[in-house]
Amino acid sequence: MFPFKFVIGHVPLHPLGSHEYIESLRIFRNKPALTEFMLDLGAAMARDDYETRHKRQAQGTAKAKSEGKYRGRRANESLHSGIFWIKA
Repeated sequence: MFPFKFVIGHVPLHPLGSHEYIESLRIFRNKPALTEFMLDLGAAMARDDYETRHKRQAQGTAKAKSEGKYRGRRANESLHSGIFWIKA
């Protein structure tokens, strides 16, 4: 299924030592279904967050355009002049 294992925690603060502590925290080692579910859940949450941010940005841009405050991205004159110089 997945070739990696999850390790959760902060090793230097634990009194057992790093190896024992890491072994005690590998909670997903024998639970591939739970691991897959957690990865799917994280991916779905990230996608939902991305879509929400994109929608809110579009709403803000539309509002700014209607109020006359948004003019779009300014052209990079130095970059464009360099491109025109190379083409010529």
